[in-house]
Amino acid sequence: LGDVYKRQIDQYLVEIIECGDEPVGLIEIKLDTESLHLENIAIIPVWQGKGIGPYAMKRVEELTVRSQKAWLRLYTNKAFHSNIGFYKNLGFKEVREEVLSDDTILVHFEKRVQEA
Repeated sequence: LGDVYKRQIDQYLVEIIECGDEPVGLIEIKLDTESLHLENIAIIPVWQGKGIGPYAMKRVEELTVRSQKAWLRLYTNKAFHSNIGFYKNLGFKEVREEVLSDDTILVHFEKRVQEA
């Protein structure tokens, strides 16, 4: 792969979340200059509602601190009301909305996890 692709790959981390030896979800993160951006968090449906989501988010915060980034940022679709409540309950602040189309609005969140 060329240098551009290598840099893009180096900015991403995908981590499988396991319960015992069973994969139950994943997190996908991207580093930028001042923050860690949560690109994706996915929990297998039968494992949802069992505390895996908050556990995964705690792991993302740990990775943010370990990466020496002050901010953890993410976005979700405004139609996913449960996601919005989930992130707010974890201390994330809504910073803006981004209209992608008539039926798709992204809500951007951020949380300061440590001083720069």
